[in-house]
Amino acid sequence: MSHMGRASSSVSFDPAAPPQVYSDPNVYTKVQEYTSTVRQIYGEDYNVRTEPIDAEAIMRLGGGKKHGRLWIADGAIDSTTVPSLDAIRARSTSSSQPIRPRPSPALQQVQALQVIPALLVVRRYLHT
Repeated sequence: MSHMGRASSSVSFDPAAPPQVYSDPNVYTKVQEYTSTVRQIYGEDYNVRTEPIDAEAIMRLGGGKKHGRLWIADGAIDSTTVPSLDAIRARSTSSSQPIRPRPSPALQQVQALQVIPALLVVRRYLHT
């Protein structure tokens, strides 16, 4: 949220904020996925601004800790309170939120590059 203000200011998380407020383009997608997931788990009235961060949901979304770091909010969560991925798998049922693999940075770059040609075609079409 670096484009909303300085880190020392009173900038607060807003799930409705557009992608342009984040310094990392992947953060917007991650925040939207987290919001959608916790609302599926706890109900549509779940308020991500006031409720504590669900570390288990983040572990499921990010496929555990990669290189010792959570998918999102790593610095905001005490790592001693985060259940291990093995413990999450052990108590999972068929109705539990699935544990998904974390996409690699290379795959994310390829997906981003796939969007560029489509934008160029649209722009060229509009200017001719």
